[in-house]
Amino acid sequence: MNDPDVKCVMVIDSELPIGIIANASAILGITLGKHIPEKVGNDVLDAPRKTHLGIITLPVVMLKGDKEHTYLGIAIHGGK
Repeated sequence: MNDPDVKCVMVIDSELPIGIIANASAILGITLGKHIPEKVGNDVLDAPRKTHLGIITLPVVMLKGDKEHTYLGIAIHGGK
């Protein structure tokens, strides 16, 4: 999957506690990396030269949802 028009959007209920929001987004991110491993980039170094493993090369947008407008899962839109 090398389509520059492919994007990921996570819609998470903004009324949830921050810990649940962080956990849900982290788990969905891990799932995303499993399903499209070619979008997990190389390790990168920050300014102090610390390594960060496999930064994703796909745009990931986080949107606030509510109980009626939240989808728990991964949806990838764009060409495959």
